[in-house]
Amino acid sequence: MVSHSLLNIVQLGLGFFLNFFAFNSQGFIEEPVIESAAKRQNINVHAGYYSLSIIYATFTLGNFVAAPIIDILSPKWGMCLAALCYAAFQAGFLQISEVYLYISSAILGFGAAILWTGQGTYLAQNSNEKTSGRNSGLLWALSEGSLLGGGVFLFIVFHSSETTDNISTSTVRILYGVFTALACLSSLTFALLRPVRVAKVREGKPQYGRLLGSTFRLMFTKRMFLLAIVFAYTGIEQAFWTGY
Repeated sequence: MVSHSLLNIVQLGLGFFLNFFAFNSQGFIEEPVIESAAKRQNINVHAGYYSLSIIYATFTLGNFVAAPIIDILSPKWGMCLAALCYAAFQAGFLQISEVYLYISSAILGFGAAILWTGQGTYLAQNSNEKTSGRNSGLLWALSEGSLLGGGVFLFIVFHSSETTDNISTSTVRILYGVFTALACLSSLTFALLRPVRVAKVREGKPQYGRLLGSTFRLMFTKRMFLLAIVFAYTGIEQAFWTGY
C-alpha cells in the first residue's frame, strides 16, 4: 500500500510541475515577447532582461526571511500563496505594462523564496533517513519534467513560425493565459496538500529573530562557502541559458 507521505511528495511534485511548466516556458520567450511588444507600444525593449534581474535579486533577498514566514504560514499555505505570485506575474502579460512588469517581478522573486523554502520543509516533514533520497529524487524528476513538457508546448505553438522576433498579441495572450491558469492550478494543488503532524519541541513564543539570525550564520559556514562556488556557477550559467 502506498504511504501517505509518498502521495504527499507526488502531489507536491505535481504542483511544481504545473508551476514551472508555466514559469520556465515563459522564461525562454519573455524577452522576445517584450521586444515584440516594444514595436507596438511604449515599453523598453530590454524590459524582459530587467524583469529577470529583478526576479532573481528579490529571490536572493527573500531567502533570508523565508524561513520565519514559512514557520508562520506553514509550508502548505506558504507554497499556495507563492504560486499565486507566479500567477500574478504571468497575468501581467495579457495586457503588458512596464510598471506592472517590474512590480510583479519583485513579487514573484519574493514568492519564489517562499515556494522553495516551503518545498524543502514539506519534503523534510514527509521523509526519514530511508526515504529522503527517494523522495527528493522523485520530487526533482517531477519538477524538472516541466522543462520537457514546456519545451514540447512551445514547439507546438511556434513550429510553423520562421522566427520569434515578432510574436503577435493574440499568441502572447494564448500563451500567458495558459501559463496563468497553470500557476493557479498549481496553487490549488498546494492548497489541497495533506497537513503533516510535526511534534512541537519548543515552548513559549516563536523566536523569529533567532531563526533569522541562524539563517545568516549558516551562510558563513565552511560547507556553505564550498556550495556557494557551485551555486555561483549555476547562477551565471542560468543567466545565459534563460536570458538569450
